Amino acid sequence: MIRSAQVPRVTAVVAAVGAVAPGPLRTGLASLAGDSADGGLALDGILAGPATAELEATVADCPGWSLLRLPDTTTWAAAVNEAVAAATGAWVLVADAGAALGPGALGALFATASRRADAGVVAGVTVGPDGDALEAGPLLWSDGTLDLLGGAPGGPYDFERRLDASAGAALLVRRDIWEALDGLDGAYHPDVGAEKLDLCLRAGVHGWSTWYQPAAVVVSSDPGPGILDHRALATFARRWSTLLADRDPPGAHEAALWRTAGEPLRVLVVDDELPDPRRGSGYGRMHDVLAVLDADPGLQVSFHPRLDPGSRPVAELASLAGARTRVVVDLEGHLASDGVDFDVVVVSRPDNASRYRDLLARRLPGVPVVYDAEALFFRRLERQAGIATGDEREALLREAERMAELERDLAGWADRVVTISAEEAADLRPATSAPVHVVGPRRWGARPTPSGFEARSGGCLVAGWAAGPGSPNADGLVWFAREVLPAVSAALPSFRLLVSGDDPPADVRWAAGPEVVLLGGLPELAGLYDRVRVAISPTRFGAGVKLKTVEAIQHGVPVVCTPEAAAGLTADLAAAAWVAPDAAGFADAVVALSSDRRAWQRARVAALAAAGAPGNDPHGPPDDPTVLAAGSRAGTGPDRPAPGEPGAAPAGVEQWPAIIRAALAGPASGRTS
Repeated sequence: MIRSAQVPRVTAVVAAVGAVAPGPLRTGLASLAGDSADGGLALDGILAGPATAELEATVADCPGWSLLRLPDTTTWAAAVNEAVAAATGAWVLVADAGAALGPGALGALFATASRRADAGVVAGVTVGPDGDALEAGPLLWSDGTLDLLGGAPGGPYDFERRLDASAGAALLVRRDIWEALDGLDGAYHPDVGAEKLDLCLRAGVHGWSTWYQPAAVVVSSDPGPGILDHRALATFARRWSTLLADRDPPGAHEAALWRTAGEPLRVLVVDDELPDPRRGSGYGRMHDVLAVLDADPGLQVSFHPRLDPGSRPVAELASLAGARTRVVVDLEGHLASDGVDFDVVVVSRPDNASRYRDLLARRLPGVPVVYDAEALFFRRLERQAGIATGDEREALLREAERMAELERDLAGWADRVVTISAEEAADLRPATSAPVHVVGPRRWGARPTPSGFEARSGGCLVAGWAAGPGSPNADGLVWFAREVLPAVSAALPSFRLLVSGDDPPADVRWAAGPEVVLLGGLPELAGLYDRVRVAISPTRFGAGVKLKTVEAIQHGVPVVCTPEAAAGLTADLAAAAWVAPDAAGFADAVVALSSDRRAWQRARVAALAAAGAPGNDPHGPPDDPTVLAAGSRAGTGPDRPAPGEPGAAPAGVEQWPAIIRAALAGPASGRTS
């Protein structure tokens, strides 16, 4: 049932004029009701049409809908205008008779409208009964015709983007804009598509954009939405001749996409795979980078994952790469396409930079490249060699030497270099004349999990297993299970370690049992952090900054880590972690934080203070002087270093747009292919 509300946020409007099949009409009205319930939106519906027994019965069978009775001779545009005049919502959803919304479509449309301040109209993808796209964010050509970009779902244009106009089967429109424009024009009767296109263009003249949201699927029985008949096309082309003169000729897809986006800076980002932050291995950091770039209206990001992501829903791609980010699977083919160009390229990790270096030189000569070192792999190999022996140690040292040569060579090749810590920047600066930026992990601030000490138990290890056997996470868990856990269990027989992460490799699965529980992948981590008293970060070799350490601190969970896991942390974050030099010290710290409420409380407050949460933990005793003293150091103030001072946090990922623009401005490093 459509949710009732005194002033609904959205009013759905359907004009049932002319020949309307009753079955599809009922299906469409029912789909709107179900979608509003799923999305939690307040919504009412108006069906406009003649007072026939058939329409009366349809409305009676669809709770939440009312029938606006109109003369039999009313045109479609006039019927819609009359219905919108009677609407109560701040937004109206103008849907074709018989158009059925897919699950979550209305919520997806409204989310785009809420996210884009200039959105006046939002369109979804119109598909036929067979599921193929009929209209998927069309391009308007200089002759007034449209390229509907239809075909199989999941095409190369399925990302949230600005349009010139849409004639889709359902349009979400701001009601105040509709009223300012006096609604549909009516001059194109009986061509419904031309009426919609004209409305979008008139909204654009007043500064309001039309947006496309491919996650909003609308099923239509109309085989050709947006294809104007010759009379409507002639009227449309004549009326909008000045605007059309600035549009691209038919077939110039990439130029048209760029122009309708506002001619932004085009940024290509290359990494191993889609950045799922739950997988670890630095993907959380790239996820944050893409989120920041995607939110900048002056940038248009295309993301190439070296590993084919396979077929994924549009909503999942948007959640990982960004709503406005275009995912490009075949990079070489894309760069060879007519009109494809980029202003700046970002390549993350040395293997990707070395792999794509020649391709970029051939296809994008002279385009500045930002090399995102992510973490210095040669440093990780050197530290791994430090805990190895014999032939394994010698092999690791040889590989470290090879990687050091490669990473320093790439630093010299790029126009700008980004590292995650000041120590790693110091390693690369002698190898390059390019600027080297230190961009630390995103400082989200405190996200305190609410449960108190008594409601928690045990510990957790937030791990990603993308690096496979022998990775820092695998080595750390094996070391903890063998060297630390026996002492912890002797002191605390009920202690359990919860370990997250999809597909743990064989070299850690042996640890699974009553004391080590492998949870697999989790949809979110806040619930896990809220269950445990302590987080562990047992990394014995690695590079960069261990994001799991930062994340636990931000959730207010005391974290015990090795010196390696604390490496690269800023002074405030390092002070909030319990750094244990060896297995015995690690076990002592885990036992203390798991069994001593006051020690746990002090560590929690210190963590939240370092993360930027002012005041005291609500679960702490207000008269505890140690807790009060720790709480007083929270936030910004004389005890927190100012940006740029020793011990201050490095620039976070929010600095990436400035780095992109600086790379474009030059000067370049003298990079050669």
